[in-house]
Amino acid sequence: MNNIHSTNHTNADDIVLTQKQLAERLQTSIRTIQNWKNQGRLPFTRIGNSVRFHWGLCKKALGMN
Repeated sequence: MNNIHSTNHTNADDIVLTQKQLAERLQTSIRTIQNWKNQGRLPFTRIGNSVRFHWGLCKKALGMN
C-alpha cells in the first residue's frame, strides 16, 4: 500500500499576482501599484517582460500583517 499523500494546501499569502490583480486586492489603481513598485515600496519579481508580486511580501511591505 502506498502511504504517499498529496495535498493541495496553498497558503493564501503564497499567491503570486499581476499588477492588475494586486491593484484589485488593494482597491487601488494600477498606476498606484506601478508608482509604489518604482519607489521601492513593493517587492516584485520580473519574469521576462512580466512583473509579479508575492502577496505575502506585499502585505508585509505595506504593514498589513
